[in-house]
Amino acid sequence: MAANSNPPAEDRQPSVTSDKIDLAKADQRQFSNCPIADLRPDPRNPRKHSRAQIRAIAKSIDAFGFNAPILVDRKRRIIAGHGRYEAAKFLNLAHVPVVFLDHLSEEQARAYMLADNKLTDRSTWDDLELATQLKELSDLTLDFDIEATGFEAPEIDLRIQSLDELNSADVADEFEFTTEPAVSAVGDIWHLGDHRIYCGNALNEGSGMVRDCGKRLRPDAATIKTHGRD
Repeated sequence: MAANSNPPAEDRQPSVTSDKIDLAKADQRQFSNCPIADLRPDPRNPRKHSRAQIRAIAKSIDAFGFNAPILVDRKRRIIAGHGRYEAAKFLNLAHVPVVFLDHLSEEQARAYMLADNKLTDRSTWDDLELATQLKELSDLTLDFDIEATGFEAPEIDLRIQSLDELNSADVADEFEFTTEPAVSAVGDIWHLGDHRIYCGNALNEGSGMVRDCGKRLRPDAATIKTHGRD
C-alpha cells in the first residue's frame, strides 16, 4: 500500500490564489474617515471589553494615533474594532477611520468577527525579547507613557527584573578550573560539621560506600578527612 503523502491539515496551504485575495477583493474595500455617530456596534459581538481595557486602548490611540481602522459592513455595523470604537468614544473623537468590507456576505462577516478575535489569542510572547524591549524603552526619555504599550507598570517592572535574575544566574554558573594540586582523592570522606561529603561515584558498587536505609553513608576502608569541627 502506498504511503499517504498528504501533509497534515495544519500545514496545508489555503486553496486560494493571491490574485483572488489581493486584487478581486481589495477593490471592494473602501477607506473612510467616518463620523463615529454613524457606526453601530454588533449586539451579538461575543468579545467583551472591560473599562480598564478600553482605557488602555484609548491611551494607545492617544499616544500613537488611530492606526488600526474599525472594520464595518455596508450597513456600517462594526465587524471588528469594538474596543477601538469604545476607546474613541472615551476620547470624544468625532470621526474615526473605517474600512468597509462590502465584499463579505453576512455569514462571512459573522465568521470573520470571531476569527479576528480568536486568531490573536493563538500567539505567544517571547518573554526574553519582550523583557529586553521593555527595558530598552524604559531607559529612554519617551514623549509618551510607556503604559501605552498595553503593559501596566507592575508587569513591566516584573519582566525587567527577570532579566536581572537571568544575568545573576549566568554569573553564578561561571567558574574557572583551578591549576592548584588536587587535595581530594577518590574514597575520601570530608567531615563538615554534622555533614559528610564522599569523593567518588555513587553509581559504582565498588566505591566502598553502603546506603543504610537512605539515612547515612558508612565508609568501609576510606580515608576520613576533616574540615571545620569533627
